[in-house]
Amino acid sequence: VAASSNQPPPGDGLPEIIPKKKQKKNPETKTFRDPIYGDIELHPLLVAIINTPEFERLRHIKQLGGKCYVYPAASHSRFEHSIGVCHLAGQLIRHLINEQPELNITIKEILIVEIAGLCHDLGHGPFSHLWDQRFQTETKHEEVSKTMLKKVFERSNVEAIADSYGFSDQQLERACDLIKRDKSESLSLALALQGPDREFLYEIVDSPNDIDVDKWDYFTRDCHYLGLQHGFDLWRLLKTARVMKDGHIAYRDKAIHDIKEMFHTRTVLHEKAYQHKTGRAVEMMIADAFKKADEGGFKFQYANGSTGATCKISKATKDPVAFLALTDNVLVEQIKYASEASTNP
Repeated sequence: VAASSNQPPPGDGLPEIIPKKKQKKNPETKTFRDPIYGDIELHPLLVAIINTPEFERLRHIKQLGGKCYVYPAASHSRFEHSIGVCHLAGQLIRHLINEQPELNITIKEILIVEIAGLCHDLGHGPFSHLWDQRFQTETKHEEVSKTMLKKVFERSNVEAIADSYGFSDQQLERACDLIKRDKSESLSLALALQGPDREFLYEIVDSPNDIDVDKWDYFTRDCHYLGLQHGFDLWRLLKTARVMKDGHIAYRDKAIHDIKEMFHTRTVLHEKAYQHKTGRAVEMMIADAFKKADEGGFKFQYANGSTGATCKISKATKDPVAFLALTDNVLVEQIKYASEASTNP
């Protein structure tokens, strides 16, 4: 999958996000070079989030868990995937602004959706889905993501930039709700804040029908690094998206081929990579190592202010500070070191 084939057409006229007071281009706006989409320019608040330890941690969480032991090039991380989802979320909502100005989508809503896309995976544990499917099965990474996002906004630099753009605590709560809906509260939240016609905001990053920007990015990105071909055109899908009278996102009938190809791509990815027998065996061994280390009383080390601290693996998701150190490399290396030390006193 060549990067050029996944770039949006030039001159799309999509509106830029501007601060409360009209300013020249903010020097904090940065451009990221992505192998899938080319240049991605991000809003200053998004850049501030990326520069936090909570987001930087994603550099050390492999997107495909233990599959890199089968496909050596598939060592990409949640870091670049999250930036890609943020980019696509921004492109989709700006497309809706262009095509349906009657939706009255606000600048704040654009930023809320982009933040949800950027931070939807903050809560992934080591080796991504291996963690919540084989080790901590009672923990949902989306809920941890919401906790970590709130911690991000407690950092003074992020809080200051958020304040300068008028991004409120209420809007932060809405970004969290877009990451994962609280079924007991999300409907009342939507009705109270926007009305029933804003349902489409919940379908951009995580849609019930699985046609959303999260899937578009990881299908395309995983194929790229796995060396697999795919036949769906995400930009064609994006350009045919419309919000219907009931508030839901739908796609033109002429995009049916790309929708079929999208789900076919998911099937191929499961058959050739996600469910690969050797990859699954490797992940079972890694999960067993986590379980035995945890049951044996192993505690990993992490920085807590100016001092060091330790935490059991199974307790880390309850401690946002300890969770920052819970990555693929650190955890595996510490378990390996502790095991070697115990066998070679």
